[in-house]
Amino acid sequence: MELNITNISSVSNEFINNRSMFSLEKRIKFFLFLILQAPSLGCTILILYHFNWSRIQSQIYGLLLIVNAFIIGVELPFTLYFLYEGNIYTKKICTPWITLNYSLSLLSIYLMAWTSIERYLFIYYERIIMRHNMLLHYIPNALIIFYCPFFYIGVVVIHTCQPVYDINQYLCGGACYQFECTLGLFDWIGNGICIVMITFILTILLIIRHVLTRHRMKSIITIARRKEWVRN
Repeated sequence: MELNITNISSVSNEFINNRSMFSLEKRIKFFLFLILQAPSLGCTILILYHFNWSRIQSQIYGLLLIVNAFIIGVELPFTLYFLYEGNIYTKKICTPWITLNYSLSLLSIYLMAWTSIERYLFIYYERIIMRHNMLLHYIPNALIIFYCPFFYIGVVVIHTCQPVYDINQYLCGGACYQFECTLGLFDWIGNGICIVMITFILTILLIIRHVLTRHRMKSIITIARRKEWVRN
């Protein structure tokens, strides 16, 4: 009997210690985010105010700045409240919070991927993208901006699965569609892993091509100098 009481007491103490550690971690995150929120938002707004939208090459970066401004100014307050209080005040806010968080995160991921594609095109195929700017620049950006929020409105708000929200968990434990095989895998692989891999691969390709081009240019310059020396 004494052994059982000792075990129960030990488990209770461990649970209390883990909970206090988790609360401390959330408080540290809260103050870090709070300290950085104002200067981050201020710098973003200042950059957007002086941003040159007339240059087609830089417009994608302006879109990224707008998305980041929404993350800092609109979504982050929900996260700060959760970190400070340890929960969200009502389950009614869970669906809008999840939709907003997921939409802005996916927008940022997609725009980063498309930034990698556009950067590659502008460096090596500028004439093509400038000639077909509607097809290769404006339409893809518009599709990304519409697809991301509408996808999550569909799977989080309209989808028929029954959510079981927990206000003590971040993002209320997540959306119910994530526990379905088809939609969950599509979102995780199609909207997540594949897009990140595209960004990574294109960045590596750009670096490799830059190194090869630089090496080729050095070789051409070296050959030209040798020919000049021979003539002299």
